[in-house]
Amino acid sequence: MFYSLLIRIKAQKNGEFKFFTGKKLHAAFLNIIKEADDELAQELHDKDIPKEFTVSNIFGTNSRGFKLEEGKDYLFRATFLNDKIYKIFSSEICKNILLSKGIFIENIPLSIEEIIYKDNKYSGVMDKIELKSKRYKLTFKTPTLFKSGDFFIRYPEINLLFKSLLTKYNLYSEEKIDESILQFLHEINYEKMDLKLKREYLNKFFIEGFVGELIIKIDSKNKDFIEDINTLLNFAFYCGIGTKSSVGFGQVLVENLEGVER
Repeated sequence: MFYSLLIRIKAQKNGEFKFFTGKKLHAAFLNIIKEADDELAQELHDKDIPKEFTVSNIFGTNSRGFKLEEGKDYLFRATFLNDKIYKIFSSEICKNILLSKGIFIENIPLSIEEIIYKDNKYSGVMDKIELKSKRYKLTFKTPTLFKSGDFFIRYPEINLLFKSLLTKYNLYSEEKIDESILQFLHEINYEKMDLKLKREYLNKFFIEGFVGELIIKIDSKNKDFIEDINTLLNFAFYCGIGTKSSVGFGQVLVENLEGVER
């Protein structure tokens, strides 16, 4: 199964972030894992293949002088593509709440106030998907981009988008999707695109990707293909889309336009 947790934190003093907060929360995430399993935390840090977790930025922040206010609540999200990391993180973060340990981001202390498991659009659990919807809306919340060879692609090219999802899905799901589906991607079209480029700064450099909304239509009569694409699109909510998803890029909300919102 795949998991998404929404975490409410409170600033314990005023502070300012000059860079993208996803990178800092990624470090805080690994520190929480390290408290339970030092070797696992190092393994996750060193991994070159797509990682089995994502950590968002602090919601509503940007990388150019965002100020935290003492006593104010903020939110971020963590997702998990395997049970082991989910269980370790959940256990350790509950201990942090009970012991009032909190986390530090750039020497700014933040207390962990609440873990939200369900009943909102940013958390949930994905088990088996049996939807056959033909229309989806993707809302890209943070800059999204793809790496192709030595180049970064800042456009949602259909083949790159679904190849990215398929690679991550087959890496971490017990059930696999045959790569032959990539031959039929011409049966997927963009019905509407409302995207713009956005930069986020990471210390000495910036990353630019697209944000905004994309409506996808599946023009196929093949039931297996439709089901596989439904699975991948719902999986996108948990794994992120494109490169650098473990540090907060490629965060996406997925809405089934023939059913309920994911």
